[in-house]
Amino acid sequence: RLQQDVKIRWSSTKMIDSLVHCKRALQAYASDSNSNLPATYKGNQWSLLEKMVTVLKPFKELTAEVSTASATTADVIPSDQVLTRFLDSESEEHRGIHTMTATLLDAVHTRFDHVETEPLHSEATMLDPRYKDGFFPNATNLDQAKEALKVEVMKIEQELKTMASGEGVAEAEPESSTSSLGSYFDKILEETAVAGQSEQKITPGVRDNQACLPTLAATAAKFLSAPCTNVERERLFRAVSLIIDEHRSRLTPKDVEMLVFVKKNLPIMLGLQLKG
Repeated sequence: RLQQDVKIRWSSTKMIDSLVHCKRALQAYASDSNSNLPATYKGNQWSLLEKMVTVLKPFKELTAEVSTASATTADVIPSDQVLTRFLDSESEEHRGIHTMTATLLDAVHTRFDHVETEPLHSEATMLDPRYKDGFFPNATNLDQAKEALKVEVMKIEQELKTMASGEGVAEAEPESSTSSLGSYFDKILEETAVAGQSEQKITPGVRDNQACLPTLAATAAKFLSAPCTNVERERLFRAVSLIIDEHRSRLTPKDVEMLVFVKKNLPIMLGLQLKG
């Protein structure tokens, strides 16, 4: 049936897609002399709607992907590049709606213009085994991201050494370990990206490198833990409204916090135990 207006997370893509799917039914209803519709779509207008759905669907799909619980800040730059290349491509699907695609492309550039130079996003993308340095079209931004990540890795390496020496368990390491860190990093970037699509989890790749490259694994754990949207946070807060109702009105704030904490972290802990 036709998509009706909603107040929360309204999507024009859903509305247009529902119109296209109901095209024949709407045309049959409009052809009825008793329908008395104030306006109807003509053939070229239906064609434009179908092309609009094709252009808007990648936005819908990427929005769903970055809204998942496993999405991180590493997904931002690749998503930006995918949208840019799609909108900038010359295809038959874009014929007749070049103004729309140009406007969307300009909006994408305006909103994501800074992400390649933002350390949180660029370093997370470089550390993600699916992406690495394959989504930086600007060579200057790529070089800056590499240098910034090397500095961050060396900083964390010093912190790990300080923590180990403070606990009295530090082991002797070759003096060239810090100086050779850059070569290790370059070697990892030259490796072929991990096969798989966006549903592949990042944690196994980090765990695999933990033994041979503990510093890089610690850096990845730091940058790949931040979500790229606030959707998961909204879901977590919405869980509070499901816990507190008229039948549980005697719950204290402390008990509610504990229940929400368990709800969020118990599946993660059980998953780690199974993998361990």
